[in-house]
Amino acid sequence: MKKIDKYRQSFFKQNKLNYILTYIAVLSSGAAEVLLAVLIKELLDLAGSGSMAGMKRCLLMSLWLVTLTCIVLLFKRTVLYNYVSRAVTSYRNAAFQDITAKSIGSLGKSNSSDYISALTNDVTSIEAKYLLAEFNIVSSLLTAVLSLALMLYYSWIMTLTVLGLCIIPVTVSVIFGSRVAEQEKEISDCNAGFMSMVKDLLSGFSVVKSFQAQEEAGTLYREKNENLERVKCRRRKTVEMIQIISCIAGASVQIGVFLLGAYLAIRGQVTAGVVVAFVQMMNYILGPIN
Repeated sequence: MKKIDKYRQSFFKQNKLNYILTYIAVLSSGAAEVLLAVLIKELLDLAGSGSMAGMKRCLLMSLWLVTLTCIVLLFKRTVLYNYVSRAVTSYRNAAFQDITAKSIGSLGKSNSSDYISALTNDVTSIEAKYLLAEFNIVSSLLTAVLSLALMLYYSWIMTLTVLGLCIIPVTVSVIFGSRVAEQEKEISDCNAGFMSMVKDLLSGFSVVKSFQAQEEAGTLYREKNENLERVKCRRRKTVEMIQIISCIAGASVQIGVFLLGAYLAIRGQVTAGVVVAFVQMMNYILGPIN
């Protein structure tokens, strides 16, 4: 992960078309999500005071949106995982080529477990936390921007309220975000140390048996194993705490929006469809924050 910038160009080797098509699919699916909130608003307003002509229009809109969403998601499924598969393959090839290009002396001085980790553990992290995360972030940002624009169009008062209430989850992200990043690095270092220790124990198994040092080897293994799991446990607890606080904050924001929406609906300033659409679009805004 430390050399991610060095190998970034390998992701696009004979893979640029998949990358561009994935972006198009991701942006289209994000727009479709926001259109769903618009459709919900139209249906609820229709139920309150509508006509058969409006019913037909909403029915056609629903069929069109479902069909479009299905096509976009299937297209995204194809191009996204084609891109990830080829990017990971190119990364592995580039990393292995760099390793084999080293001199015998240079290779011998380095810890072989670092190279093994670069071709195994790091690949999993790059796939989940870099390649896939890039498109998830883009999709979340797009839906947030589109939702904010629609919210301003429907009711600027409710929009300002939502933005004010979003300060709570933003504060949580700022406080805990850096802590999770530090713990991720600590886990990576502990993983590398654990793999190095296991490799040394297995490669020197005959020596361990000759000197009858099984108990010492077992003690060393247990210490490294317990330390690794202790670090992982701290990270799990931190992530869980973030989720708990975010869940409580999100529920508080939703309740606040419903209360304000009910007040404005009673005064005739918004409709029930707008209130429900606001809650739906508010989730799109909280998504990038989470």
